[in-house]
Amino acid sequence: MTRLREYLKTAQASNVATVQKLTSDQALKLVQDGGVEDHIGFDAAEAGRLGLMLGQTVGIAPTDTGK
Repeated sequence: MTRLREYLKTAQASNVATVQKLTSDQALKLVQDGGVEDHIGFDAAEAGRLGLMLGQTVGIAPTDTGK
């Protein structure tokens, strides 16, 4: 926990990131009002790194289902 406090103090002091507390209603409004950008930072090189092709349809499922 000390490292996190140190990091936040450093980040705030350097004005890199500001911490703002939100209520659940405020967070929901931000999500609902936000635009959706598809494939942020995902290109053919990133697809290849994962053994995929850009535009390929994939399925995603959790591996920690407790079974």
